[in-house]
Amino acid sequence: MKLFLFILSINLAISFDACCQTNILVLKGSVYYKNNRLADVAMNVYSKGELIETVKTNSRGKFVLKLTGKDNYTVEFKKEGYFDRQMIFSAHPKNDFGRERFSFEIDMFKFKEDETPEEVTKVPLIEYIPNEKQFKFTQNL
Repeated sequence: MKLFLFILSINLAISFDACCQTNILVLKGSVYYKNNRLADVAMNVYSKGELIETVKTNSRGKFVLKLTGKDNYTVEFKKEGYFDRQMIFSAHPKNDFGRERFSFEIDMFKFKEDETPEEVTKVPLIEYIPNEKQFKFTQNL
């Protein structure tokens, strides 16, 4: 009986571990304005159009975000007096990537009358490339 319970507990532990493995994308980077790091930039994370998390850059303009699961995420960068910026991270359900890191820097631009920088109109798409086993910038939307 003890052997049966031991084998059962091992099988349950293996099954639980296999079914509950999840993808984790760790985003790490800095936000800049004219080569200077920018503190207190709000980063809103959306999944399926719903806000799921908000974090801010630290006093040195750095951040770390963990996106869990298999979904597409929009990360919006906001700071008063600056144009909003967005990036899309595609963690498509058909891709199992385990735990990956993606590091990047993003530039913010201050509002100016009648002037919108071209960079503000572009939304970078970052996708998991299975054959390269990494996330990469693929295009601007």
